Amino acid sequence: MPTVSQALLAFREAHAAMLIAAEAVSAAVEAEAGELGTVPADLALIMDRVAARYGFRRPNLIAHRREAPIALARHVAMQLARELTDHSIETIGHAFARHHGTICHATAATLARADTEPAFRAELDQLRREIYAELSDAAPV
Repeated sequence: MPTVSQALLAFREAHAAMLIAAEAVSAAVEAEAGELGTVPADLALIMDRVAARYGFRRPNLIAHRREAPIALARHVAMQLARELTDHSIETIGHAFARHHGTICHATAATLARADTEPAFRAELDQLRREIYAELSDAAPV
């Protein structure tokens, strides 16, 4: 049976290994995001603004992580992409590295939540207005 100090040392070593692994995963996600190809500018803008609002970066929305805060931000970005662009669900799915069925689910889930949670609806409406204004400013004349 290990002593307390041995167990603590083993824990610290395991924790350090987890931190190194987390950094490696983060670097791999960013590299994968670059390998997915070019994301249309309007989708990139939506992804960047939504990610920033929720305290993330675009690679977090593309990563296959399912933590609730990241999943919520991803769903919101997918919904706004469907609503504010003319891109197909396949194109949006490609931008998020997801199957088009995931885009349909995210849209339905986001709209259902907005219907039942007034604060979420207000947040979604504000984000929609901000992104729409920015997309309108970026549109060629």
